[in-house]
Amino acid sequence: MWEVEPGRLDVRVLGQGRFWVTREAQVLELSAMTGEHLQAVAEMLRGKAMLLHMWAMGDLLAGFADGTTAGELLAMELTGVSIADLDPEEWLATTPLMRAIENPSLRV
Repeated sequence: MWEVEPGRLDVRVLGQGRFWVTREAQVLELSAMTGEHLQAVAEMLRGKAMLLHMWAMGDLLAGFADGTTAGELLAMELTGVSIADLDPEEWLATTPLMRAIENPSLRV
């Protein structure tokens, strides 16, 4: 994993479906979290969907500019669907973290 900073949401957490990082920078396995806690995380993320979506679009644009492959570019190549085609809530639902929160069988 990577170093996390207390009090700050690290958006990289959206790109995986195994862990959640609390605001205290405590790393929790999704499989060990209660359903209530998982739903609270999901609601918090939905409340930040617009901001997170804009961050992901910025990451995609930065990848175009500097030639690096952003996760969203890879997803677009694989699915044919661009992040720009999805509203923030739709996009958030496609992230590995949200898929794992919503579907227990996807939790590693």
